[in-house]
Amino acid sequence: MPKGITRRQFVGATVGATALTLGTSLRTAATVHRGDTADTAEAIPGLDEYCRQALADWKVPGIAVAVIKDGKLLLARGYGVRELGKDAPVDEHTIFSIASCTKSFTAAILGKLMDQDRLRWDDPIAKHVPSLVIPTIGRDADVTIRHALQHRTGLPAANMLWRSGLFDANEILRRVRFLKPVAAPGEMMRYNNEMYLVAGKAAEHVGGKSWADLLRAEFFEPLGMQRSVADSTKVGQFDNLAEPHATIDGQVKSIERYYPEAIAPAGAVHSTAADMAQWLLLHLDGGRFGGRELLSAGRVSEMHTPVEPPPIEPSEKGVPKAPIGRYGMGWFVNEHAGHEVVEHSGAGIGFIAQMSLIPKERLGVVILSNHQKTGINYALRFWIFDRLLGRPDHDWSRTVLKDYAQGWQRLLREAKAEFDAKRPPEKPPSQPLADYAGTYESQLYGTIRVTQREGGLALRFGPRFQGELRTWQGDAFRAFFASQRHHDWLVKFSVADGNVASLQVQEAPWAPAWYDDRDDLGVFARK
Repeated sequence: MPKGITRRQFVGATVGATALTLGTSLRTAATVHRGDTADTAEAIPGLDEYCRQALADWKVPGIAVAVIKDGKLLLARGYGVRELGKDAPVDEHTIFSIASCTKSFTAAILGKLMDQDRLRWDDPIAKHVPSLVIPTIGRDADVTIRHALQHRTGLPAANMLWRSGLFDANEILRRVRFLKPVAAPGEMMRYNNEMYLVAGKAAEHVGGKSWADLLRAEFFEPLGMQRSVADSTKVGQFDNLAEPHATIDGQVKSIERYYPEAIAPAGAVHSTAADMAQWLLLHLDGGRFGGRELLSAGRVSEMHTPVEPPPIEPSEKGVPKAPIGRYGMGWFVNEHAGHEVVEHSGAGIGFIAQMSLIPKERLGVVILSNHQKTGINYALRFWIFDRLLGRPDHDWSRTVLKDYAQGWQRLLREAKAEFDAKRPPEKPPSQPLADYAGTYESQLYGTIRVTQREGGLALRFGPRFQGELRTWQGDAFRAFFASQRHHDWLVKFSVADGNVASLQVQEAPWAPAWYDDRDDLGVFARK
């Protein structure tokens, strides 16, 4: 693992993630989108077979794929099923969560407002969200719209503000003032979902409409994205919905749908492969669609330009030399086989999405999946690009699967095993278990409640984190949650003069420093 990078950056660079197992076969189905496009059976030879095999290898119920070649839609189609155990097939019009691919839309709305001379990238956010208090390093430092869109505000991720389910968008914005900056604005990249919420609020203030209404008016309607919604709670009005899935107790299962409305401008859009193809066509044509300019070419170029230029040396042995931490505004900038790739992935609860462009070749790929934490999106986008670029065949699905099993997931498994093996010598809690029960408050994250129950202690943090506390060493406990999608915590109680005064929380205490899917929640004082 290279030093100084995060898990998100490592995954983007090595196309690695989680290996899954499922002992049942998946029924597959494919639909062909015709019209002005070629017959997909001939458009990319081997695509159907490769996608079906990828579904089986990755244990994914369904995917939707759209491909753009020479600036035109080549194909849009689906494979597999919307929900495991049911027959309804995925097609090009099946609706999926696109999660963080939403960020490209939020950046584009700000770019549209800039085209209209209503704001500037370097406007201080305080100018457009006057009630917001953003802490900074440096007395005269302003956090700008550009900083927010580039993930360079200097603020930590603090994802638990929305992951806990305790707060709505307005309360999250109020609590931003309690974040502790780790760098001056513009100094370093630190991926931050809350700052995209802030950017969305700035767009609302300037545009005079809700973020969702702005997206619909400026992009969804003129692009004909009729099955795309920014208000994710409205997806229920449509049929043909992909259901979210996760691996639970070794089995792929349908899970409850999650609506990320509290952080909507960072990840709430739901869309289809056919609709997302229109979005990529807009970007490949420099902001023009159907002879109409929806976004200036200058804004598109700025969104696609990373803060640090990408390397120009080609890949070796077919493995991409993806740059680390290069981000424009709403888009990562990576590399494949010597070609600049402008892209973003989206990892939602139960879904994975990918949109990737090779602008100079006028190529684009959309991959939408209804299973979380798989690498099928990374694998298919590179396999398709290789075919369109005339490169030698390479089994990217096998390469990425191996990386999932032997790459960063192996590092995580080993780190957790080592942490558990090095448990400190057994030492009982200093207080009776009943003394740890109580309510604990964080200025930033809200309330944790510890209760005594038969046989031990239980912990509750908002509606999503409920589990048991197990003794670990002295006044330190491990928290394990009912949902397997949550990491365990290390909870350390502070005892002074025989009284329990506070607790401190570290999520996934075994994880290496580069693993950014965790939060250090800090200290909660007893009320």
